[in-house]
Amino acid sequence: MKTVKILLVDDSEVMLRHVATLLGQKGLHALLAQNLQTALEVFHRQKPDALLIDFILQAGTTGLGVVSAISAVVERLNATGESLALPPTAVLTRGALTDEDQQKANSLGVRVIQKPSQGKEKEFLQEVEFWLHDAKLIGNSENL
Repeated sequence: MKTVKILLVDDSEVMLRHVATLLGQKGLHALLAQNLQTALEVFHRQKPDALLIDFILQAGTTGLGVVSAISAVVERLNATGESLALPPTAVLTRGALTDEDQQKANSLGVRVIQKPSQGKEKEFLQEVEFWLHDAKLIGNSENL
């Protein structure tokens, strides 16, 4: 069975490690990046199966901005003969997005998932499972 590789982007090292540990406990492999530049490098090098990106990053960058940048990389690679698609993508947040941000996420096909707060890790992993199942990256409870 193929291990699902998820590019995990969060500027908080604590949250990055926490989410990576949770995903790892369920057989998912997290590729870590703390900023846009590293995310682009890891994406280009590793070709992850899915993207899980914090909505608010440092330096005014949003998770949706990272999605747009990775989408541009996909387009450039496809122009050179590669055959790639933007992987299934979700943004992590601690609350509701603004209507404008939610509309942008919807237009990009991006799922919104609540960050795992203490005591809510099980709910977080269930939401990740639903997302990966909907994206056809796992079967019913295949990894989780």
